[in-house]
Amino acid sequence: SELVHPNPRLNAWLKIHLMTFAYIGLAHMSLVFFLVRWFNPEPFSIYLPAEHHISTSIFNAMLFILVFLAILERFVRKVGKYQIGKMGFIWAMLMMILPMISIQILGE
Repeated sequence: SELVHPNPRLNAWLKIHLMTFAYIGLAHMSLVFFLVRWFNPEPFSIYLPAEHHISTSIFNAMLFILVFLAILERFVRKVGKYQIGKMGFIWAMLMMILPMISIQILGE
């Protein structure tokens, strides 16, 4: 019952930190790609497809910056005259566009 209806103190803590943990979990995908699968793809080739395309590397690298912007948006609304929410949205659009452009140019 504590998980379904947390006490007010736990509820406040969850509202503050739960999305940050979710964003860090999202960055975990890129960390696994860059730290494990990129340098040692052989053990994974049996069960998972190869991910050594430039477009995948671009997307995973850009995901780190998106996670940083998402976490920053929770605590800071503006940096100078730039709104973090708009920067995150534009970055998310670029995350889709740039890998597709690299696929068109490189043919991967």
